[in-house]
Amino acid sequence: MELAEIPAIGIVFLVIGVSIIGLSVLGFILLPVLLFALELVVLLIVALVVVPYRWLRGEHTVVARSETREMLWRVSSVADARDTIDSAAASLEAGAEYPRPTIGELLS
Repeated sequence: MELAEIPAIGIVFLVIGVSIIGLSVLGFILLPVLLFALELVVLLIVALVVVPYRWLRGEHTVVARSETREMLWRVSSVADARDTIDSAAASLEAGAEYPRPTIGELLS
């Protein structure tokens, strides 16, 4: 079949069809590659710009200070709880009686 025998509109549809198929295949290949490259660029920006910027501003020390403060608070509250338990145990050994809590007090 010669090219001259194909009607002009058929050639137009053939070119459009091949272009659409080609772009679809190319899109399936290029889209994941481009998204992966974009992800790498974002990670590089975060790693090379944002993290050092926060480090230089000293924001990491604020986080460390708040974590240290929270840890010290937990230690002091545990020590307070131990002191309370020890004093309650000493009172019980000495014969002191504590009223039993009601269910409402336990649930509140």
